[in-house]
Amino acid sequence: MHPVLFEIFGLPISPYGLLIACGLIVSVTIARRRARRVGIPEDSVLDVVFWGVIAGFIGARVAFIIVTWDHFVADPLGTIFSRQGFVFLGGLFAAIPVVLIVLRRWHVRFWPMADLLAPCLALAHAFGRTGCFFAGCCYGRPTSMPWGVHFPRLIDWSNGPVDLASVQITDGVLLSHGEIVGHVTGSIAYIDQVLDPSCPIDWTSAHSLPIHPTQLYDVAIQITLFVVLTWLWRRRKFHGQVFIHYFWLYGLTRIILEFFRGDPGRGVWTDNLISTSQILSTLMVALAAALWLQRRRLFAPADAPVMIGPAQEVDGDP
Repeated sequence: MHPVLFEIFGLPISPYGLLIACGLIVSVTIARRRARRVGIPEDSVLDVVFWGVIAGFIGARVAFIIVTWDHFVADPLGTIFSRQGFVFLGGLFAAIPVVLIVLRRWHVRFWPMADLLAPCLALAHAFGRTGCFFAGCCYGRPTSMPWGVHFPRLIDWSNGPVDLASVQITDGVLLSHGEIVGHVTGSIAYIDQVLDPSCPIDWTSAHSLPIHPTQLYDVAIQITLFVVLTWLWRRRKFHGQVFIHYFWLYGLTRIILEFFRGDPGRGVWTDNLISTSQILSTLMVALAAALWLQRRRLFAPADAPVMIGPAQEVDGDP
Protein backbone atom coordinates (compact mmCIF):
# COMPACT_ATOMS: atom_id res chain seq x y z
CA MET A 1 0.00 0.00 0.00
CA HIS A 2 1.38 3.41 -1.04
CA PRO A 3 -1.10 6.23 -0.32
CA VAL A 4 1.46 8.87 -1.42
CA LEU A 5 4.10 8.35 -4.13
CA PHE A 6 5.90 11.68 -3.92
CA GLU A 7 5.34 15.40 -3.34
CA ILE A 8 5.54 18.34 -5.74
CA PHE A 9 5.96 21.70 -4.00
CA GLY A 10 4.48 20.17 -0.86
CA LEU A 11 1.47 18.73 -2.71
CA PRO A 12 1.21 14.96 -2.15
CA ILE A 13 0.74 12.94 -5.35
CA SER A 14 -1.23 9.78 -4.72
CA PRO A 15 -1.17 6.70 -6.95
CA TYR A 16 -4.97 6.81 -6.96
CA GLY A 17 -5.14 10.18 -8.68
CA LEU A 18 -2.15 9.47 -10.90
CA LEU A 19 -3.59 6.18 -12.14
CA ILE A 20 -6.99 7.74 -12.83
CA ALA A 21 -5.24 10.40 -14.93
CA CYS A 22 -3.26 7.73 -16.79
CA GLY A 23 -6.43 5.72 -17.35
CA LEU A 24 -8.21 8.74 -18.83
CA ILE A 25 -5.29 9.56 -21.14
CA VAL A 26 -4.97 6.00 -22.46
CA SER A 27 -8.73 5.51 -22.81
CA VAL A 28 -9.32 8.85 -24.56
CA THR A 29 -6.44 8.17 -26.96
CA ILE A 30 -7.98 4.82 -27.94
CA ALA A 31 -11.47 6.31 -28.22
CA ARG A 32 -10.32 9.17 -30.50
CA ARG A 33 -8.58 6.77 -32.87
CA ARG A 34 -11.69 4.62 -33.10
CA ALA A 35 -13.91 7.68 -33.53
CA ARG A 36 -11.94 8.62 -36.63
CA ARG A 37 -12.74 5.24 -38.18
CA VAL A 38 -16.51 5.58 -37.80
CA GLY A 39 -16.91 9.25 -38.68
CA ILE A 40 -17.40 10.69 -35.19
CA PRO A 41 -15.56 14.03 -34.65
CA GLU A 42 -12.50 13.37 -32.50
CA ASP A 43 -12.97 16.58 -30.53
CA SER A 44 -16.47 15.49 -29.56
CA VAL A 45 -14.87 12.60 -27.67
CA LEU A 46 -12.77 15.04 -25.64
CA ASP A 47 -15.82 17.19 -24.90
CA VAL A 48 -17.91 14.21 -23.84
CA VAL A 49 -15.16 12.80 -21.61
CA PHE A 50 -14.40 16.19 -20.02
CA TRP A 51 -17.98 16.95 -19.01
CA GLY A 52 -18.77 13.31 -18.33
CA VAL A 53 -15.86 13.04 -15.88
CA ILE A 54 -16.91 16.20 -14.04
CA ALA A 55 -20.51 15.01 -13.78
CA GLY A 56 -19.29 11.54 -12.84
CA PHE A 57 -17.16 12.75 -9.94
CA ILE A 58 -19.99 14.91 -8.63
CA GLY A 59 -22.48 12.06 -8.95
CA ALA A 60 -20.07 9.60 -7.35
CA ARG A 61 -19.54 11.92 -4.36
CA VAL A 62 -23.28 12.62 -3.98
CA ALA A 63 -23.98 8.88 -4.04
CA PHE A 64 -21.31 8.36 -1.37
CA ILE A 65 -22.88 11.04 0.82
CA ILE A 66 -26.27 9.37 0.47
CA VAL A 67 -25.01 5.92 1.51
CA THR A 68 -22.93 7.36 4.38
CA TRP A 69 -25.43 9.98 5.54
CA ASP A 70 -24.54 9.66 9.23
CA HIS A 71 -20.89 10.52 8.51
CA PHE A 72 -21.97 13.46 6.35
CA VAL A 73 -24.20 14.86 9.12
CA ALA A 74 -21.34 14.55 11.62
CA ASP A 75 -18.74 16.19 9.35
CA PRO A 76 -20.29 17.77 6.21
CA LEU A 77 -17.24 19.65 4.96
CA GLY A 78 -14.89 16.78 5.74
CA THR A 79 -17.08 14.39 3.77
CA ILE A 80 -17.54 16.72 0.79
CA PHE A 81 -13.87 17.63 0.43
CA SER A 82 -12.40 14.27 1.38
CA ARG A 83 -9.99 12.79 -1.16
CA GLN A 84 -11.77 9.47 -0.71
CA GLY A 85 -15.36 8.36 -0.93
CA PHE A 86 -16.81 7.82 -4.40
CA VAL A 87 -19.50 5.45 -5.66
CA PHE A 88 -18.77 4.54 -9.29
CA LEU A 89 -22.36 3.66 -10.19
CA GLY A 90 -23.56 7.03 -8.91
CA GLY A 91 -21.06 8.70 -11.20
CA LEU A 92 -22.09 6.58 -14.18
CA PHE A 93 -25.77 7.41 -13.82
CA ALA A 94 -25.00 11.12 -13.31
CA ALA A 95 -22.75 11.30 -16.38
CA ILE A 96 -25.26 9.88 -18.90
CA PRO A 97 -27.68 12.88 -19.03
CA VAL A 98 -24.76 15.30 -19.22
CA VAL A 99 -23.28 13.32 -22.11
CA LEU A 100 -26.64 13.48 -23.91
CA ILE A 101 -26.61 17.29 -23.67
CA VAL A 102 -23.03 17.52 -24.97
CA LEU A 103 -23.77 15.18 -27.88
CA ARG A 104 -26.71 17.32 -28.93
CA ARG A 105 -24.34 20.24 -29.33
CA TRP A 106 -22.06 18.14 -31.56
CA HIS A 107 -25.01 16.62 -33.46
CA VAL A 108 -23.70 13.14 -32.66
CA ARG A 109 -26.10 10.32 -31.86
CA PHE A 110 -25.91 8.84 -28.37
CA TRP A 111 -25.72 5.14 -29.19
CA PRO A 112 -22.71 5.19 -31.58
CA MET A 113 -20.79 7.28 -29.04
CA ALA A 114 -21.87 5.00 -26.18
CA ASP A 115 -20.65 1.96 -28.12
CA LEU A 116 -17.38 3.71 -28.81
CA LEU A 117 -16.76 4.68 -25.18
CA ALA A 118 -17.97 1.51 -23.42
CA PRO A 119 -14.73 -0.53 -23.81
CA CYS A 120 -12.65 2.55 -22.91
CA LEU A 121 -14.75 3.13 -19.80
CA ALA A 122 -13.94 -0.40 -18.64
CA LEU A 123 -10.23 0.20 -19.29
CA ALA A 124 -10.22 3.50 -17.37
CA HIS A 125 -12.04 1.75 -14.52
CA ALA A 126 -9.26 -0.86 -14.37
CA PHE A 127 -6.70 1.91 -13.86
CA GLY A 128 -8.87 3.44 -11.14
CA ARG A 129 -9.29 0.17 -9.27
CA THR A 130 -5.52 -0.32 -9.32
CA GLY A 131 -5.32 3.07 -7.62
CA CYS A 132 -7.85 1.82 -5.07
CA PHE A 133 -5.53 -1.05 -4.21
CA PHE A 134 -2.62 1.32 -3.58
CA ALA A 135 -4.89 3.60 -1.53
CA GLY A 136 -6.29 0.67 0.47
CA CYS A 137 -9.95 1.55 -0.13
CA CYS A 138 -12.73 -0.67 -1.53
CA TYR A 139 -11.19 -3.61 0.31
CA GLY A 140 -12.55 -7.13 0.81
CA ARG A 141 -13.78 -9.40 3.55
CA PRO A 142 -11.35 -11.45 5.71
CA THR A 143 -10.26 -14.64 3.97
CA SER A 144 -8.12 -17.70 4.58
CA MET A 145 -7.23 -17.99 0.89
CA PRO A 146 -3.48 -17.94 0.15
CA TRP A 147 -3.84 -14.77 -1.94
CA GLY A 148 -5.37 -12.78 0.93
CA VAL A 149 -3.57 -9.47 1.48
CA HIS A 150 -2.62 -7.73 4.74
CA PHE A 151 -3.05 -3.96 4.78
CA PRO A 152 -0.60 -2.22 7.11
CA ARG A 153 -0.87 0.06 10.09
CA LEU A 154 0.41 3.52 9.09
CA ILE A 155 1.79 6.02 11.58
CA ASP A 156 2.01 9.79 11.33
CA TRP A 157 4.93 10.72 13.62
CA SER A 158 4.94 14.09 15.35
CA ASN A 159 8.72 14.57 15.55
CA GLY A 160 10.27 11.70 13.63
CA PRO A 161 10.03 7.92 14.13
CA VAL A 162 10.28 6.51 17.64
CA ASP A 163 11.01 2.94 18.65
CA LEU A 164 7.56 1.37 18.88
CA ALA A 165 8.75 -0.85 21.72
CA SER A 166 9.04 2.27 23.91
CA VAL A 167 5.58 3.70 23.27
CA GLN A 168 2.05 2.90 24.31
CA ILE A 169 -0.76 2.90 21.72
CA THR A 170 -4.20 3.90 22.98
CA ASP A 171 -7.12 4.55 20.63
CA GLY A 172 -4.73 5.22 17.77
CA VAL A 173 -2.57 7.67 19.76
CA LEU A 174 1.12 6.89 20.40
CA LEU A 175 2.36 8.02 23.81
CA SER A 176 5.94 8.06 25.11
CA HIS A 177 6.56 9.22 28.70
CA GLY A 178 3.17 10.94 28.67
CA GLU A 179 3.82 12.82 25.41
CA ILE A 180 2.02 12.27 22.12
CA VAL A 181 4.62 11.16 19.57
CA GLY A 182 2.35 10.04 16.72
CA HIS A 183 -1.02 8.88 15.48
CA VAL A 184 -2.20 5.84 13.57
CA THR A 185 -3.57 7.13 10.26
CA GLY A 186 -4.32 4.02 8.19
CA SER A 187 -4.77 1.93 6.27
CA ILE A 188 -8.55 2.05 5.98
CA ALA A 189 -8.93 -1.72 6.28
CA TYR A 190 -6.68 -1.79 9.33
CA ILE A 191 -8.51 0.99 11.17
CA ASP A 192 -11.95 -0.42 10.32
CA GLN A 193 -10.95 -3.81 11.68
CA VAL A 194 -9.46 -2.32 14.86
CA LEU A 195 -12.69 -0.40 15.49
CA ASP A 196 -14.77 -3.53 14.95
CA PRO A 197 -15.37 -5.11 18.39
CA SER A 198 -15.73 -8.55 16.82
CA CYS A 199 -12.32 -8.37 15.12
CA PRO A 200 -9.36 -9.93 16.99
CA ILE A 201 -6.77 -7.24 16.10
CA ASP A 202 -6.09 -4.02 18.04
CA TRP A 203 -3.92 -0.90 17.74
CA THR A 204 -0.77 -2.87 18.59
CA SER A 205 -1.21 -5.14 15.54
CA ALA A 206 1.06 -4.25 12.62
CA HIS A 207 -1.32 -5.43 9.89
CA SER A 208 -4.95 -6.12 9.21
CA LEU A 209 -6.30 -9.63 8.93
CA PRO A 210 -5.82 -11.15 5.45
CA ILE A 211 -8.61 -9.93 3.21
CA HIS A 212 -9.82 -10.48 -0.34
CA PRO A 213 -8.00 -8.14 -2.79
CA THR A 214 -11.33 -7.10 -4.31
CA GLN A 215 -9.68 -4.15 -6.03
CA LEU A 216 -7.52 -6.56 -8.06
CA TYR A 217 -10.52 -8.81 -8.71
CA ASP A 218 -12.20 -5.79 -10.26
CA VAL A 219 -9.10 -4.91 -12.27
CA ALA A 220 -9.19 -8.38 -13.83
CA ILE A 221 -12.93 -8.02 -14.51
CA GLN A 222 -12.56 -4.60 -16.17
CA ILE A 223 -9.64 -5.69 -18.36
CA THR A 224 -11.67 -8.71 -19.45
CA LEU A 225 -14.62 -6.42 -20.23
CA PHE A 226 -12.35 -4.16 -22.27
CA VAL A 227 -11.13 -7.10 -24.38
CA VAL A 228 -14.62 -8.61 -24.84
CA LEU A 229 -16.27 -5.27 -25.67
CA THR A 230 -13.47 -4.34 -28.09
CA TRP A 231 -14.03 -7.65 -29.88
CA LEU A 232 -17.77 -6.98 -29.97
CA TRP A 233 -17.35 -3.37 -31.16
CA ARG A 234 -15.58 -4.62 -34.28
CA ARG A 235 -18.46 -7.05 -34.92
CA ARG A 236 -21.44 -5.01 -33.72
CA LYS A 237 -24.71 -5.44 -35.63
CA PHE A 238 -26.58 -2.35 -34.43
CA HIS A 239 -25.95 0.90 -32.56
CA GLY A 240 -26.20 0.35 -28.81
CA GLN A 241 -25.15 -3.31 -28.84
CA VAL A 242 -21.75 -2.76 -27.19
CA PHE A 243 -22.96 -0.33 -24.52
CA ILE A 244 -25.88 -2.57 -23.58
CA HIS A 245 -23.49 -5.50 -23.18
CA TYR A 246 -21.27 -3.33 -20.98
CA PHE A 247 -24.27 -2.37 -18.88
CA TRP A 248 -25.43 -5.90 -18.06
CA LEU A 249 -21.96 -7.44 -17.83
CA TYR A 250 -20.77 -4.75 -15.42
CA GLY A 251 -23.97 -5.01 -13.39
CA LEU A 252 -23.75 -8.79 -13.11
CA THR A 253 -20.06 -8.89 -12.18
CA ARG A 254 -20.55 -6.07 -9.65
CA ILE A 255 -23.36 -7.98 -7.94
CA ILE A 256 -21.01 -10.96 -7.53
CA LEU A 257 -18.01 -8.86 -6.49
CA GLU A 258 -19.98 -7.13 -3.75
CA PHE A 259 -20.27 -10.43 -1.85
CA PHE A 260 -16.48 -10.28 -1.36
CA ARG A 261 -16.34 -6.61 -0.29
CA GLY A 262 -15.70 -5.84 3.36
CA ASP A 263 -15.71 -2.04 3.60
CA PRO A 264 -18.81 -0.76 5.42
CA GLY A 265 -18.87 2.71 3.86
CA ARG A 266 -20.67 1.73 0.64
CA GLY A 267 -24.19 1.36 2.02
CA VAL A 268 -25.40 -2.04 3.20
CA TRP A 269 -28.96 -3.16 3.86
CA THR A 270 -30.92 -6.14 5.21
CA ASP A 271 -28.40 -6.95 7.93
CA ASN A 272 -25.40 -6.39 5.64
CA LEU A 273 -26.65 -8.89 3.06
CA ILE A 274 -27.34 -6.45 0.21
CA SER A 275 -25.38 -3.31 -0.68
CA THR A 276 -26.46 -0.17 -2.49
CA SER A 277 -24.24 -1.14 -5.42
CA GLN A 278 -26.01 -4.49 -5.72
CA ILE A 279 -29.39 -2.76 -5.85
CA LEU A 280 -28.15 -0.35 -8.54
CA SER A 281 -26.44 -3.18 -10.42
CA THR A 282 -29.67 -5.18 -10.46
CA LEU A 283 -31.39 -2.16 -11.99
CA MET A 284 -28.58 -1.98 -14.57
CA VAL A 285 -29.15 -5.60 -15.64
CA ALA A 286 -32.92 -5.02 -15.88
CA LEU A 287 -32.43 -1.79 -17.83
CA ALA A 288 -29.97 -3.51 -20.18
CA ALA A 289 -32.55 -6.21 -20.91
CA ALA A 290 -35.21 -3.59 -21.71
CA LEU A 291 -32.80 -1.61 -23.90
CA TRP A 292 -31.74 -4.77 -25.72
CA LEU A 293 -35.35 -5.54 -26.66
CA GLN A 294 -35.91 -1.94 -27.74
CA ARG A 295 -32.73 -1.66 -29.80
CA ARG A 296 -33.23 -5.05 -31.44
CA ARG A 297 -36.74 -4.05 -32.45
CA LEU A 298 -35.61 -0.75 -33.96
CA PHE A 299 -32.38 -2.34 -35.22
CA ALA A 300 -30.46 0.74 -36.31
CA PRO A 301 -27.62 -1.13 -38.06
CA ALA A 302 -24.01 -0.47 -37.18
CA ASP A 303 -23.45 1.26 -40.53
CA ALA A 304 -26.35 3.69 -39.92
CA PRO A 305 -25.39 7.40 -39.74
CA VAL A 306 -23.70 8.49 -36.52
CA MET A 307 -24.45 12.19 -37.02
CA ILE A 308 -27.82 13.88 -36.52
CA GLY A 309 -29.24 15.65 -39.56
CA PRO A 310 -32.44 15.89 -41.60
CA ALA A 311 -31.07 13.63 -44.35
CA GLN A 312 -29.57 11.13 -41.94
CA GLU A 313 -32.36 10.65 -39.45
CA VAL A 314 -32.91 7.01 -38.37
CA ASP A 315 -36.19 6.27 -36.63
CA GLY A 316 -35.74 5.51 -32.95
CA ASP A 317 -32.01 6.27 -32.93
CA PRO A 318 -31.53 9.31 -30.65
